[in-house]
Amino acid sequence: FRQGLLKFFMLHLSILAFSLYGQRVGRNGGRVHVEMQGNMGPVGKDKNKGFPEVKKELISDKEFYERFESSASLVKQEYPYITLTYAQSLDGSISAIRGKPLLLSGKESLVMTHRLRACHDGIMVGVGTLLADNPSLTTRLVPGESPLPIIMDTSLKTPLSCKLMKRTKLPKPIIACSKLKSDKDFIARKEALKKGGATILECDEKDGRIDLHSMLRLLRPYTKSIMVEGGASVIASFLATVGSDSKVPSVVDQLVLTIAPVIVGGLLPYEGIGKAYARRLEEVAYTIVGKDIMVIGHFKDKST
Repeated sequence: FRQGLLKFFMLHLSILAFSLYGQRVGRNGGRVHVEMQGNMGPVGKDKNKGFPEVKKELISDKEFYERFESSASLVKQEYPYITLTYAQSLDGSISAIRGKPLLLSGKESLVMTHRLRACHDGIMVGVGTLLADNPSLTTRLVPGESPLPIIMDTSLKTPLSCKLMKRTKLPKPIIACSKLKSDKDFIARKEALKKGGATILECDEKDGRIDLHSMLRLLRPYTKSIMVEGGASVIASFLATVGSDSKVPSVVDQLVLTIAPVIVGGLLPYEGIGKAYARRLEEVAYTIVGKDIMVIGHFKDKST
């Protein structure tokens, strides 16, 4: 599986490398259409005919941001607009070891990520990421308002000492937990977090985890758009959860993936999704940000 994934991304890297150093590039209104026309035909074929023409949507980082901004501004009625975004290595790893943070993105793509954060009302991480990274989840690298932090935390393990609970000038987090927990320790943690300024949303459970449909419905009054940043179990849950309508393939409206030019051999974000999961991105575009590749796309509607 890893070898196949690696070949897939190496193919895309090769296409992008050819486009940057390659044959013919035509611009039309800021959009870059790469036309790969070669005369290095395979053995046994007419080399003058070359390879079939290949076109890929390689766009500027400015257009990438503008496209993202216009999509993230869409308003949905039942759920917030969901952007799933994360960084991975060439072999699909998001960290070397579960629970240990690994910085994959370059400084340029980190700045882009902060620009994307500023397009959203909310930003979500799981409690595992919170405990491992203790993130601030701000837009400190760019101008713009920081989104409201949201933590997926089934059992309310969020510590009162974390940065998000110690905020003084920015809103305290919303914490989504299970409404089925009722032991004394859980109730005590819930009251302590409430007293500390957190908003607690008690959600339905599914297979021992927070039910995303329940959580997103409860979040809609607080935010119109959410940028989901991980970690692994949160990414897997969002990728595996279909939309509320049977024709909608995912609760994720938009996927932004940063691919760093490194091989890690570590944790994959979609382990545990299962063989039944298969989704194809549509309206896919790519941009080069520093040394990283950033990909944007939408999941195809099942009805088409």
